Amino acid sequence: MFNVLKQKIDSHKIISFDIFDTLIIRPYEKPTDVFLHIELAYKVKNFCNIRQEAESKARRIASKNGFDETNIDEIYQYVPKSLQYLKKIEIDHEINICMQDKRMHEIFKYALDKEKIVVIASDMYLSKDTIETILKKNGYTGYNHLFLSSETRRNKLSGNTFHDIINYANNINPHEILHIGDNRA
Repeated sequence: MFNVLKQKIDSHKIISFDIFDTLIIRPYEKPTDVFLHIELAYKVKNFCNIRQEAESKARRIASKNGFDETNIDEIYQYVPKSLQYLKKIEIDHEINICMQDKRMHEIFKYALDKEKIVVIASDMYLSKDTIETILKKNGYTGYNHLFLSSETRRNKLSGNTFHDIINYANNINPHEILHIGDNRA
């Protein structure tokens, strides 16, 4: 598989990487398990459900306002004030638990060594500072640009992030862009 990826990298000008479940792995079966972990570790009854409901509400409101994505600050507007302190805990926990996927790091370095334009694109509510900290902590440096839906309010699922990548690359032919991720979006 990795030789095939390297061959594909060789034949493209821009290499785009997803972050979670691609460059970075988390020790959870599903992304929302981080909320359950916090609930249990800090003994906060029902936090997992509260956090998920807050995110759903923030996403609905963002969508009504014409945005593809929300961000952590907006999400925590719908978490009770008595639980606001958990935002920092959630962010710190994400930074601490995220680990480099060693095989994908090799692919990432290969793209950089081949002097490709390397961008990272993620649909994620965490802030740019948090994501950059996670990437740097795990050895992902030297990329050309980070497209983060919490900042742009546009995501890959809608196709808008890929339009942003094309525009970033001076309207390069989309066929010259390779996106490496864990799903088709």
